[in-house]
Amino acid sequence: MSEWCRGASQIQHAIGWKNYWDAGGNSSPDYYNSCANYSSAGVPNNLGGYQYPANGNAYAGIYTFESDVPNVREYIGAQLLTPLVINTKYYFSFKANLALDTNHIFNQAANNLGLLFSTVSYSSFTNPIQTNNFAHIYSAAVITDTANWTTISGSFIADSAYQYIIIGNFFDDANTTFIQMQDTVFYRSAYFYIDDAYVSTDSIPGGIAENDMQGSIITYPNPFTQSTSIEINCNCLSNDSQLTIINVSGIEVKRYMNLSPNMNINRDNLLAGIYFLKLQTDNKIFINKLIIQ
Repeated sequence: MSEWCRGASQIQHAIGWKNYWDAGGNSSPDYYNSCANYSSAGVPNNLGGYQYPANGNAYAGIYTFESDVPNVREYIGAQLLTPLVINTKYYFSFKANLALDTNHIFNQAANNLGLLFSTVSYSSFTNPIQTNNFAHIYSAAVITDTANWTTISGSFIADSAYQYIIIGNFFDDANTTFIQMQDTVFYRSAYFYIDDAYVSTDSIPGGIAENDMQGSIITYPNPFTQSTSIEINCNCLSNDSQLTIINVSGIEVKRYMNLSPNMNINRDNLLAGIYFLKLQTDNKIFINKLIIQ
């Protein structure tokens, strides 16, 4: 993220980026930089906690959910160098990391963090973003990792001459899942660091060219009752790759090592419900929803 030395609530000083308004009039995304002259806006220590950038010397910070105030959102947006060309395939990604500060102001995790293409700018409070429960890519899983950057990536065929990208949660509270990560008497909110956004006709750097986030792991049948087949399409398996099953509370309930492109998993003692498959290999993470009946 290109930068000048500025700080919290000043995302406009990240070159090319602006704060985009939500329907409630909220718009104060934060900007953290290693050259900031006060600790709350520094890197790696800052208002949100402690984290090194995924790339470079700076990153953004945004609210994606608050359980105490309905539909509070923060968005960051940028104008593309050139509009997308209709019927052309594009690849896009960004990295996110959950912030949990020691004062327990940022104390929740949430899903639906994603990227939306737009033909109009929402940088004016008179034209806010509406939570229409749609994004071009988003994480259906609750992102709970506070140590590592999670890559959210995908590809699509452009259906409009989009000129802007926006990052945030475009789903309303009724369609957003959250987890309370810390006990608190203060605000209850989910807050994420954002870094390394990318849009191009070339494949995603360090990522997978022909597979979006959901398509890299295919399960069949899904839902299932006793067992299901897993097909891993990313061509990225290594000796260190691992596949985990995570429940909706963010707790790991199963882990598989020594992975193969085609494998079966059994239900064993797992209760009926919604789970998430998380494939982690090298610096890439792919997530898919898993339903047990």
